[in-house]
Amino acid sequence: MSDDKVISLFSDAYPQPRLSEEEVTVERLKVFLTSAVLDYEVHEDGDIYIKDGVDFPFWLSVEDDSKLIRFLTHWPAEHCSIDQVNQLNAKLRFSQFALDGERVLANYYLPFRYGIDSRHVVIMARHFGKICRIAYDEVRDTTADGSPE
Repeated sequence: MSDDKVISLFSDAYPQPRLSEEEVTVERLKVFLTSAVLDYEVHEDGDIYIKDGVDFPFWLSVEDDSKLIRFLTHWPAEHCSIDQVNQLNAKLRFSQFALDGERVLANYYLPFRYGIDSRHVVIMARHFGKICRIAYDEVRDTTADGSPE
């Protein structure tokens, strides 16, 4: 077989999975999110809202100054206590949870200083959605005093 019949896994049609620090942009991440079959929309502020293909929807943003990719979501904090949020932080060690008035916030920061493997971003996106679904279900299934409904 001649070399002109072979398609390289990392040709222009298939972007390199390793991104340099300068290549970590919303535009580049959109390519990998699409190839991972994650449904998203890009908001005017540049944040990516991943709404399907994950267990719980969330926003993803690229923070150039700090070289961090931020994963963020929230849900109503009906009947949620600070003790429950602290339990989530102790039990679910991937994300950071906080009580912010009438909502529970969940976030995670993925550093990309010196570059990042785009496949890692996709893996972490799926994992963040899964952890947030577990947390949401756990809070929803308990009352403010922490007892099961």
